[in-house]
Amino acid sequence: MVPFIAIFSVVAAGIVLVMYRPLILTSVSADLAIAQGIRVRLVGIGYLVALALAVSLSAVTIGAILSTALLIGPAATALRHHQPDGSCRGDRGGHRDHSHLARRAPRL
Repeated sequence: MVPFIAIFSVVAAGIVLVMYRPLILTSVSADLAIAQGIRVRLVGIGYLVALALAVSLSAVTIGAILSTALLIGPAATALRHHQPDGSCRGDRGGHRDHSHLARRAPRL
């Protein structure tokens, strides 16, 4: 997956670098670019392709970061709230007796 991302990142950057001057001129004034002989439609399509590559590659990267955060977050939170004596920081008064939380079977 990494070679795929690296190759297409270089392709997207190469498209923008090759079309740098026509892209800036087209962005400032399409009429002036047409007068200079630049194919405005071709520059727009090339920029669209480069932008599509960049967005799709960033979606893969952001997805990897988010999935890692969702895996690490709960464990990190549990470690922050754990006390060495076995109690939790969220307990009132540091009580370790949680018997009041247990459900008792109703008497018949």
